[in-house]
Amino acid sequence: MQGFNFVIPCSNMRWFMKKVFLIITFGLCNLFAWATHNRAGEITYTHITGFTYQITITTYTKLSQQQADRNSLNMIWGDGTSDTIPRVNFTDNFGLDLRTNHYIGTHTYAGFGTYVLNMTDPNRMDGITNINGGNSVNEPFYLEDTLKILDPAFYGYNSSPQLLNPPLDFGCSCKTYTHNPNAYDADGDSLDFSFGTPKKAPGLPVTNYVDPNTIGGACGIVFTIDHHTGEITWSKPEFIGYYNIAILIREYRNGFEIGTMIRDMQIIVESCTNQAPQIANVNDTCVVAGSSLTLNVSATDPNTTQQVNFQANGGPFIVAQQPATFINNVGVGSATGIFHWQTDCDHVRTQPYQVVFRAYDNGATSLSDLETWNIKVIAPAPQNLTATPTGNNIQLQWDNPYTCSTANRFTGFSVWRRVGSNPFAIDTCTPGLAGQGYTRIANNLIVYNYTDQNVVRGTDYCYRVLAEFADTTGAGLYYNITESLASNEACTELHKDVPVITNVDVTNTSQTNGTIHVQWSKPNAIDLDTIQNPGPYEYKLYRATGFSGGGYSLATTFTATTFAALVDTFFDDVNLNTTDNPYHYL
Repeated sequence: MQGFNFVIPCSNMRWFMKKVFLIITFGLCNLFAWATHNRAGEITYTHITGFTYQITITTYTKLSQQQADRNSLNMIWGDGTSDTIPRVNFTDNFGLDLRTNHYIGTHTYAGFGTYVLNMTDPNRMDGITNINGGNSVNEPFYLEDTLKILDPAFYGYNSSPQLLNPPLDFGCSCKTYTHNPNAYDADGDSLDFSFGTPKKAPGLPVTNYVDPNTIGGACGIVFTIDHHTGEITWSKPEFIGYYNIAILIREYRNGFEIGTMIRDMQIIVESCTNQAPQIANVNDTCVVAGSSLTLNVSATDPNTTQQVNFQANGGPFIVAQQPATFINNVGVGSATGIFHWQTDCDHVRTQPYQVVFRAYDNGATSLSDLETWNIKVIAPAPQNLTATPTGNNIQLQWDNPYTCSTANRFTGFSVWRRVGSNPFAIDTCTPGLAGQGYTRIANNLIVYNYTDQNVVRGTDYCYRVLAEFADTTGAGLYYNITESLASNEACTELHKDVPVITNVDVTNTSQTNGTIHVQWSKPNAIDLDTIQNPGPYEYKLYRATGFSGGGYSLATTFTATTFAALVDTFFDDVNLNTTDNPYHYL
């Protein structure tokens, strides 16, 4: 290639320098516009009505990179359309070089379907250790959720979980790190947590991503997430630096996946001489709706001169009815907290409520300890069940009103029966009657009584009643069903004021000399009332031949002058064609 020279006259030098300056300035502005700033974030959505949803993008960015600050973001709705949605608020933390941003938009979909909501923003912050060897500045920041709009007649509507702990956290080199996103699903759906890979575009992971526990390893290599609670344990990070991970959360309703969301989270590992406080162990618990639950929680700090604080958050603090309270008693070297929750019937649901306690100190690098506590709110049992024989039926009745009959999710009562008693001890954490030998004979009752007409004399029937709770679809189908504790057991049998056939058995098979053994039991003297019905007494046994069972004729008669003398309780019917004919007796 042939070179060339050019000369700038002195009179034009000032003009040229201005041009050069403008070009450099313009280039720097472009560089700053794409500057590194994204740390972490997530997308959540809330059902409004019909096919309309409110979507919130929450991002956590570097406050020092104001040239990359965004007043709006582009939202891809997953149906072929997109919108620029505005930032509605932000909060700054200068000590952490952190700005938390909330962008909110509303979108109406055309109909049922699976939609992948997503947004992409250049760029991630530089120096993320486990992304592209630390050269993460040119990696776009990408978030997504999967919104499934299913037929509400069968599945109801869905809103995504809300993550109550922020996705920016600190750990210490060679010290065990724990974190819990503290997900709360207001719909009561089941959540499953797992690790994913941070992305830079739909279906495209960031460049050269490696799991944090694969960097180093001298201090330990355990990096796990609890599938049920979402609690992360990293034992133990070795190298200081910035690490990003992705948490995939799947929602299930009646065993069917109804949505997913991904949180992109940043963990900052530092070199620490400080030691974290330690929270005393807290055991998961169950509480009967309407009861008051109080827990005293405590933490101690190995650095006895440091101040210790407590925090608590979770579903009980954000329920609509009677939210929980927490009192933080700050201390030096230790601290205590008091959790209090007056539960009510609207808190009953299938999934436990999760509370995350956090104790943190005021060391040069503030360290914390987490304790995850699960609370299951159980519906109380229906009270004072009675069973009374009435003619050929058994009449059941229980207390009206039921304590939780006005709860939003109350759907009615179910009646359960077994032959013979099972006086098992009621376990507050085990509602329902699974494994106890009872069979459901009625459900969705909105009255306080039931008549069992499918009973026979001489059988001891035992009953229990459950209250049932669920969400209801547009077609009246139920999901996220949960049951109350079982009522008391009520046992009875029909009044035995007549003899009851207990056995009919072919003892000899023959066309001409067949024999059938028939056995019965006597009436109960009390049920018969032998004073009001004095003797003589007579048994009459009737037989019918053929499949229809009609046309009964007298087979035999037994007579006694007193009830005590009525001792005959069996008869061998002989000279029958038991080879070809069926026989019926009464």
